[in-house]
Amino acid sequence: MKTKLMAVFLLLLTSHCFAQDNVKVGKQSKLISAFKYYQRAKKETVAKIENDSLKKIATTIYEANIIEPIEFNKILYDDHQRWLKDTVINGKNKKPKLEQYQMLYGQFLDQIRNKFPNYVYWLIRIPVFVKAKIISITYENKVAKIGEKGKIPYRKFVATAKIEETLQGSAYLNNQTEIKFYYVYWEHVEPEHDFQIGETYLLPLWNRVIEDNPPLAIATVFDNNGARFLAKDGILHDNYNAFQMGNEINWSDFVKKFNDRVYRIKNILEY
Repeated sequence: MKTKLMAVFLLLLTSHCFAQDNVKVGKQSKLISAFKYYQRAKKETVAKIENDSLKKIATTIYEANIIEPIEFNKILYDDHQRWLKDTVINGKNKKPKLEQYQMLYGQFLDQIRNKFPNYVYWLIRIPVFVKAKIISITYENKVAKIGEKGKIPYRKFVATAKIEETLQGSAYLNNQTEIKFYYVYWEHVEPEHDFQIGETYLLPLWNRVIEDNPPLAIATVFDNNGARFLAKDGILHDNYNAFQMGNEINWSDFVKKFNDRVYRIKNILEY
């Protein structure tokens, strides 16, 4: 019976499971099928996914999260609201009927990170990689609310950059020539490693929508240097070898290897 269920799931995963009114529906449908299948499976089933099936899930996440990150985030948000309604009734918590998509998404990512090269996790997790020149950096002091009464002061930085090359995220950027992104003071790095106006960097950016912030933030957890990847004189500087291509690599060679990795993910090939 378990084998039959898995066969049905894989069939759904590799084809569209419902009629499509437009392209956007199709890009999300396979991942929704995966969520729905594992909502009804035993909790430990995700940890036992075989590598071939996990590769298909990685490709499906790429299609949903990288090609259409805004729609994907909305699906996660809407399902979270559904989960909250199932979980809280009249102010009392109860066991939800179905696990929320966000939790399953995290479990998929954990398995992908554990079983495949680290770059696979990041390439399907981060929707935008651009080479861009920093034009300006501004900051303001803010206060974050913690609970009902708690507050914590912090400094928010907003950088504006001119895009020179887009490696990933063209659909998201929609032909933008400039981009704004933010980071906060606890994600700040030593001055000698931080963003400098007039310098060019490879920017890994993801959607971390917070009120009154730009929609994209620098993915500071990408490495141990706050994702400050200087691109200068034709060389990409990767101090902690986060991309697993060496600390200094020719930019053209980097782009070729980056594109090859994306191609392998999209086409379910060996990593």
